[in-house]
Amino acid sequence: AYYKLGQIEESVEAYYKVLEYNPVDVEAWLDFSTVLYEQGKLLEASETISDAIKNNPDAAELYYRMVAYLFALGQKNEALIYLETALATDPDKHHILFEYLPQLAENGSILEVINRYIK
Repeated sequence: AYYKLGQIEESVEAYYKVLEYNPVDVEAWLDFSTVLYEQGKLLEASETISDAIKNNPDAAELYYRMVAYLFALGQKNEALIYLETALATDPDKHHILFEYLPQLAENGSILEVINRYIK
């Protein structure tokens, strides 16, 4: 709510509190990273997702989001490693990667990895 009102600092603080009390809230982690990403804090957004993965190692959504952030950071090889993990965790959710960063749907490396898991 704070974020939609333009109260960025309040939004960040609210997410810290929510995640401190409920570190398994995958949606809160994703939303928090989005706030950071939209503020141009890409590295912080990726670090937030890294923390989220530590608390939720079976949440494929987090791995797919990390793939998007790592590609945006220019870390292609690391992104592809996370993509392998995401697909091994839940290959049916691969579409969320393209919902978040649509241009990745044209990336040959990503499509090649996905095609190994999707039959």
